Amino acid sequence: MKGHGADTQQAVLDMAIGSVDDSFEGCAEKMSDRVSSKYLDKEKNSSENISKAWKDAEKYRKAPGDGLNILNSVAIHLYTEVSHKMYLELNEAVGAGRDAYKNETFKLYSFYFLLTDAIKRLKRTQRDCVTVYRRTKRKYTTENVLHQTVRFGRFTSSSLNYALTTSFGSESCFEIYTCFGADISHYSALEHEKEVLIPPYEIFNVTGISKDQSWCTVVFRLESVGCRSDLNCAFFPSAEQQGPE
Repeated sequence: MKGHGADTQQAVLDMAIGSVDDSFEGCAEKMSDRVSSKYLDKEKNSSENISKAWKDAEKYRKAPGDGLNILNSVAIHLYTEVSHKMYLELNEAVGAGRDAYKNETFKLYSFYFLLTDAIKRLKRTQRDCVTVYRRTKRKYTTENVLHQTVRFGRFTSSSLNYALTTSFGSESCFEIYTCFGADISHYSALEHEKEVLIPPYEIFNVTGISKDQSWCTVVFRLESVGCRSDLNCAFFPSAEQQGPE
């Protein structure tokens, strides 16, 4: 599972307004064309590590099903395969990439779109909301958080199986009721982790905070209350008015 690592800085749960949050609602087909014609080849070869990671993902990805296409399956493998650490590279870009995304200096449009598109395609058949678990070694502040609306502002890994998260830390833990995260485990490089991947644009209400629990120093309980996509269809402003595809 990705993004559960240590970090010495105290983190804050808020609306992550500096993050990339395009959900491509109403413009997925147009963005797919843009990725294919403008970004994909260039981004796949932008560094030695990225080039090797893409080649490995193309080689080892699972056969697509559940409405996914081959590139969606490649993107999931790319995110879940740990040796190239592409999940870190993507989330570092997404977490503070709002301005870069808008002015076209963002480095990973293809990866971001294909992973987001994969989550949305999987949710067409995975209609139920689910409770998932996330553990970290990172400290999150508990001040002025309860009953607030928050986003992770990046792709956030979680598991359907609490027992599979125990190795990822015991400082800050999350029990999350997600309605827009998708179970990607069948297409993951680490299928056994039962991973549900939560998109950057899903918003949650912090319904509870428990301290000094047996399983974690702090446990945050989050409940999905919808989505907020400030950058939705950023490159196709007219498409946003057309509604869902």
